[in-house]
Amino acid sequence: MNKEAPAGDVGFLLQSGFVTRAMFGLLGSDGWRLAVSPDGLAFKDAISHR
Repeated sequence: MNKEAPAGDVGFLLQSGFVTRAMFGLLGSDGWRLAVSPDGLAFKDAISHR
């Protein structure tokens, strides 16, 4: 995988019932992050390295 621009995204989504509960990768920056959500709408960083 390769992202075209620093502000782009490349990552993996983990879903339950088609609702994203966690995602990890280079999301919105060149720093790696794992973000989680209780509802699939609001995400918080669980782990990040920027």
